[in-house]
Amino acid sequence: MGTIISAETIKITEGAKKQLFRCTNETQVEKVFTDLGITDIAAKIELIRCCMQVENVYAVPGVQTPEETYREDLSFFVEGAWRQLI
Repeated sequence: MGTIISAETIKITEGAKKQLFRCTNETQVEKVFTDLGITDIAAKIELIRCCMQVENVYAVPGVQTPEETYREDLSFFVEGAWRQLI
């Protein structure tokens, strides 16, 4: 059986996605997360990847820390090529 997600979580997630779609630089992305109180690195990665409609971003071989993964995903997000694919 899958995880049950609360309506409040869905509302926050959808709101975050709408705001993130408008972001074109790292400062704007970080402001969205700050304004919504999203501090967890895993949640930030998940939201960025959800916006880009990808499960994983493959670029750097080897093991990365969550912070390194977030910074890399954020870089891809801000670069914006993913927008042409959705």
